[in-house]
Amino acid sequence: MTNPSHTSWWTVTTQPKSNYGTSQKTGWPHKEDLWPRINIGNILRCGSLEIKAAPSETTTQPGKTLKQNKGPTCLLKILISETAHLIWALQCDRVIRGNEHSMRDIEKRWTTAMNSRLTEDKITTTKYIQKKAYTLLIENTWKPALEKQEGSILPNWMKRSKVFWWV
Repeated sequence: MTNPSHTSWWTVTTQPKSNYGTSQKTGWPHKEDLWPRINIGNILRCGSLEIKAAPSETTTQPGKTLKQNKGPTCLLKILISETAHLIWALQCDRVIRGNEHSMRDIEKRWTTAMNSRLTEDKITTTKYIQKKAYTLLIENTWKPALEKQEGSILPNWMKRSKVFWWV
């Protein structure tokens, strides 16, 4: 049996179209119709989910065509997989240890998970994989979400140590 607070938290944090006005909370900065219906099938196959770009949504760079759906697809995979993992961990903690978690605690842990993922991507981009294509992917993944939460961000946000996700 699932804990109702975990179930409602999943709805609140992952369903942009829900009555909770959650597109403001989820970090999903793209059109709400791009967000898939969350069910067990989409959770299990979240690594293969893809947001299709319309033919008009491509930009041309010197010698390359970049589909703008790569960033939203990557963010979608991160949000679903990290949220599903957190729910699993919370459920294990509740069943094995008998710990109950408040909505505030759950939200803090989710925020911590998103901040960790953002920080890992920033470090990987600036320290290890300094290729333009990878940097562009990370930028297209996180920048729209950060701008939605922060209003505006500094031009060199990837090189700064500040974590931007809301608390």
